[in-house]
Amino acid sequence: MSAMSSDTTSSASSPSPAPALGNPAAPAVSPRVHPALAKLFSKAEARHFTDEELHEIVKVYPDRAPQAATVRSVRHKDLAIINALVKEIFSEYGYEHAHELAYSKCTRDIRYVVIYATHAMLAHDPKWLDDRLLLWLRGILQSFSFPDRKKQDAGKALFADPVLETRLRELPRQCRSIFHTYYRLQQEMQKKLDPPHYFHIAPYLSQATFVLSEPA
Repeated sequence: MSAMSSDTTSSASSPSPAPALGNPAAPAVSPRVHPALAKLFSKAEARHFTDEELHEIVKVYPDRAPQAATVRSVRHKDLAIINALVKEIFSEYGYEHAHELAYSKCTRDIRYVVIYATHAMLAHDPKWLDDRLLLWLRGILQSFSFPDRKKQDAGKALFADPVLETRLRELPRQCRSIFHTYYRLQQEMQKKLDPPHYFHIAPYLSQATFVLSEPA
């Protein structure tokens, strides 16, 4: 169950525009299906790559060294980012009163999105991210009757993020907290990661925000 909320939206800036997906110089054979790496990618699905696995990928695809460094950084920081984000979400949307085990499910789903985003980044494969996780997860998330956002006090509303607020007004209720969650995830990743690392993961986080919150 991934939704969203924002205790700190007032002080957060909008995520920088993500660089375009795709890589014209990428090798013709995806790392996910390369004979030397296919089993490695399959074995690591739904978890972060280890340092040893990243080393094996970079041996075959030396140009993926920057993405491998990004995976290491995300792996080191994502749990703290996600745990803080979920607390923020629950301060603005009453999930704990609406869904059983909401806190653990929300944390789990956000982390899956982050992990699968790193896999797609290493493979330069946004379509795989859609097909393997995002479209499936969108159907599940939007089937829930998510609570709407709690009423904001005047002080918080004064410093609200205009991009976030505009999009929340545009979306149907079942999509608002989803957009809010992954929009804030982008903001927090941008703040916590070094700029070169955020540059590599940003397109895939942006993709997740759009696909998961787009009305099915």
